[in-house]
Amino acid sequence: MDYKPNVVLSRADIRLFASLLRKQFKVKTLHFPVMKILDLLVTLYPDDIFYSIEDDALFEDDVMAECVPPNNESNIYLIRIRESVYNGAAKKRPRFEYIGFICHELCHFFLCFFLNIKPKCEIEDGEYVENFNSMEWQAKALCGELMIPYEECMRLSPKQISWRTKSSRQQVNYYLMLVSRDLNNCI
Repeated sequence: MDYKPNVVLSRADIRLFASLLRKQFKVKTLHFPVMKILDLLVTLYPDDIFYSIEDDALFEDDVMAECVPPNNESNIYLIRIRESVYNGAAKKRPRFEYIGFICHELCHFFLCFFLNIKPKCEIEDGEYVENFNSMEWQAKALCGELMIPYEECMRLSPKQISWRTKSSRQQVNYYLMLVSRDLNNCI
């Protein structure tokens, strides 16, 4: 399910926000330390965010993790993570796609909590919506910008980007496709 946001962000806005987040969390490495940031957020904002690692059977087949916004019962964002995804991301040699799943859900939190971006209305099945007018696109774009900093990665091969940023090949290919499309639109 996807929603139109109350605030529309451009790729440039998202890239700037990613840069500010990296500075805020003092990230000096090329890769964004998703698992450390997850734990840091719970420490810094204990009244605002929590995460739970849950049995895989509690999730629909295509859901690896999810960010549950505050509701009438709770004033806290909850990031639910499949146990297999968390364990795969936390390994010494992690599965990069699992890191990306968790980072994507963190990005929903960042957008909602820090920028106050909220769902305006649900996007109906089959409804055409420009990418920037989608909360899912905004989270995907922010995830890409956090995990694959454009300026530092623009001269690297896809394989180098994947290994140096701990991003899956699928995420790298998606990111490069978006960057390519953005560059073509500027010409």
